[in-house]
Amino acid sequence: EAASLLVRYLGREKFLALLNERAAAIGMEGAMFSDPIGRTGENTGNLQNLFVLAKHVSENRGFLLEISQGKLIDPFYGKPLLGNVSPELNLSSYPDFNGGTLDGDGALAIFNFEANGAVSQVAVIVAGSPNPTGDIEAIYAWIKERYARE
Repeated sequence: EAASLLVRYLGREKFLALLNERAAAIGMEGAMFSDPIGRTGENTGNLQNLFVLAKHVSENRGFLLEISQGKLIDPFYGKPLLGNVSPELNLSSYPDFNGGTLDGDGALAIFNFEANGAVSQVAVIVAGSPNPTGDIEAIYAWIKERYARE
């Protein structure tokens, strides 16, 4: 993972300090990272923090959403940095899926949602689910049914 490489280069404490500084700078109030990869459950935050992060990534780091869709990212020089990318959250059957991530019992998906002639991005976040992909699909279907009326 990219985080592992950055930890190796910067060192664990420096990486965590930068991660926490950036989280605060983008408005992730109360979020605290103490595990660089997020596998131990020591990191703290809430669903609002995930929404803020999703919005920041969507507005400022759209290439990450492309990676999460399994699209190749070409560097300025040479071959693509990533080959055979397999998206964790496979919602490719949704043409309005913009990207997302799946991690154990949680998932975050961003869709380009059209309603009343306007397109907006909608983030769907689930946590503590035995079927996060299925729950994302069900919630998004409900949103479309409820709000996509003309």
